[in-house]
Amino acid sequence: MHHVMIQPAIHDRCRKAVDLAFELFPIQIFNKKVLIKPNVLRASEAKEHIETNPSLLRAVVEKVEGMRSAREKRWH
Repeated sequence: MHHVMIQPAIHDRCRKAVDLAFELFPIQIFNKKVLIKPNVLRASEAKEHIETNPSLLRAVVEKVEGMRSAREKRWH
């Protein structure tokens, strides 16, 4: 069964939406390399909505880094 999450979020305050996404769709990243691929097609204006907003990318990267460091601290 497929699962979808729709969460209204303002770009400069999207951290709560990212936290919710990781809670609803948990992943195991301990001892794994992680590639975060933003959607970057071409130069565009924000109103075109065709690429990943930098604040969303920042929130995802910080979440993944936080998950890795929290897990690593438990093992040391």
